[in-house]
Amino acid sequence: MPYDISYWNDPRNTIASDLKDNDFAYITHEAKVTLEFLKYLNEPIITLENKKILDYGCGTGRFVRLASVIFLESWGYDPVENCILESKKELELTNKNKELINSSKIKVTSDFNTIPLDYFEYIYSCNVLEHLNDEDANIAMENIIKLLKDNGIAIIMASKIGNVKLVNKYNLTLLWDRHIGLYKYTKK
Repeated sequence: MPYDISYWNDPRNTIASDLKDNDFAYITHEAKVTLEFLKYLNEPIITLENKKILDYGCGTGRFVRLASVIFLESWGYDPVENCILESKKELELTNKNKELINSSKIKVTSDFNTIPLDYFEYIYSCNVLEHLNDEDANIAMENIIKLLKDNGIAIIMASKIGNVKLVNKYNLTLLWDRHIGLYKYTKK
């Protein structure tokens, strides 16, 4: 169900409701999601240290921070400025442990035009498309395609993509369908 854009002005609304007020549970959940994502890349982790990733619809940027441990560059994009401000605030707190997170590898933005095109080997998007109307979901997919390098891979997690036309139009491959669907797109 699409939400009005004003709903997302509270960055906490970008977090699953049962994890909204429990940061430890949320980061544990995000670590599991990250491992699931890595499994579907089908590439040795050691090779990822030279690759760039973008979290499209990053919310407060928790996946971005985890990915920065593995990838050369870890970017986050969210069109809601309040989410990016919260992400930067959380990054400052995380920076106190510099052995784990290297903030120079992390970039987050709400301005799509500041993101380089044809730049990322991987794009990850978790629970974004199901909150968009058909037009905005198509815009999101077109944006993802613009940002991916040739042969780049997008992994899209969505609890419900009711728009079958979207799945067919972009030739999304369903990797698994549990309570949530995991889709893969490869730019040719």
